[in-house]
Amino acid sequence: MKLIEALGLKEPILITLIGGGGKTTTLFRLGEELSHSDESVMLTTTTAMFMPSSSTYDLSIITKSADEAKKRIKENLNIKRILLGKEITTENKLKGFTPEEMDEIYKENKGRWFLVEGDGSNGRSLKVPDIHEPQVPSTSGITIILIGTDILGKEINKENVHRHHLISELIQKCGSNVDKKLIIDLAVHPLGITKGIPNDSKKVILFNKVRSNTDSFLCLCKLSSEILQKSDNIKHILLGEVQDKDPILEVLGGKI
Repeated sequence: MKLIEALGLKEPILITLIGGGGKTTTLFRLGEELSHSDESVMLTTTTAMFMPSSSTYDLSIITKSADEAKKRIKENLNIKRILLGKEITTENKLKGFTPEEMDEIYKENKGRWFLVEGDGSNGRSLKVPDIHEPQVPSTSGITIILIGTDILGKEINKENVHRHHLISELIQKCGSNVDKKLIIDLAVHPLGITKGIPNDSKKVILFNKVRSNTDSFLCLCKLSSEILQKSDNIKHILLGEVQDKDPILEVLGGKI
């Protein structure tokens, strides 16, 4: 199924994507699906992300002023996909507004979808948040936590896990490789992958890079069921491959 179906999206809200293993790809895929449904979408970040291809948006609004951003969004009501940010750095990254500024901008434009990348992972498939992370707006209606399933079985080191050194501070009994137990522990721990998400935001794990009809798919279904049983915060888990035509293979935990 499509992402918009799996997430049960109807009325425009602000959605934040955090974690690792496909945030930016998921953000623009979801933006594409919403725009095809004649919806108006803001594509943005509260951190920094590499400037996307011009084919992924119809207009860019780059300004350091939140008030100017509000004004220009309202002047372009008919534009479907707007890329929003403060500046483009010398590294060709789009630097975004703070979560507080994003809340202000969203509150004055509630008729638009806001898709916000609120975390950085340096391309890793698993991310453990530091003290200042993630950067999630308080108005985030849904927060999607991405985990790339290609991380399972890999060694816990800086090449594979972003902020890998923080794992030993959170999880006392931890092996040398990323396994099912570690994912569950990070999902349950208050300073793990749900850290920094507003209490009233729906928390959804998206296991990305999943293929159907494989042993790993069945293993992930079982892992997801265990997370749902043990976590007080996570009520919904999606399995899929966001680059596929129909990206979501399974929805666990009921309707979102």
